[in-house]
Amino acid sequence: CTGLWKAGQTKELIEALTQWLEASSPPAAEVTVWLLQLPAGQAREKLFATFGPKLPAAQRLELALTVQAPRRHRGLIIEALESWAEEDAKAALTWADQHASDPAFPEARTALLTAWAVAQPRDAAAYVASQGDAAQRASTAITIMKRWLETDGTAAGAWVELLPDDHLRATATEAL
Repeated sequence: CTGLWKAGQTKELIEALTQWLEASSPPAAEVTVWLLQLPAGQAREKLFATFGPKLPAAQRLELALTVQAPRRHRGLIIEALESWAEEDAKAALTWADQHASDPAFPEARTALLTAWAVAQPRDAAAYVASQGDAAQRASTAITIMKRWLETDGTAAGAWVELLPDDHLRATATEAL
């Protein structure tokens, strides 16, 4: 693979790596380490696009942090956090909170909370109701609800009813 990389034969490299992955099923951490060692550039981006979706969310996030293009960086982080929220929302939230200074954080955190609300509505509602002060809770609930309204207004409205705090529920309902 190193020879193909140095020769700039990206297509051949992707084919060789695909065969390697299918034949040997290396641990995701090994694939991640290898991808992180590649020099930045278009070939590495193509390899990320090819192999990233096959990795667990935590490894995809590690790779996403190295992507320089802002739109691509944000998209990779959002996609991985949404995916992770369906499996383990609290671990995804911990990761997101540890990377709060990342420019993608506000949008990524909203996407994560929305994905969690879709996958586990009661748990997400309880989490939102336990965070920060009343204004922050209301802002978070409304942001989740507005994003969810774009795809499923009925489910978003039903989720608002699960919010355990009367004031929070009323504020979110008014925003509907």
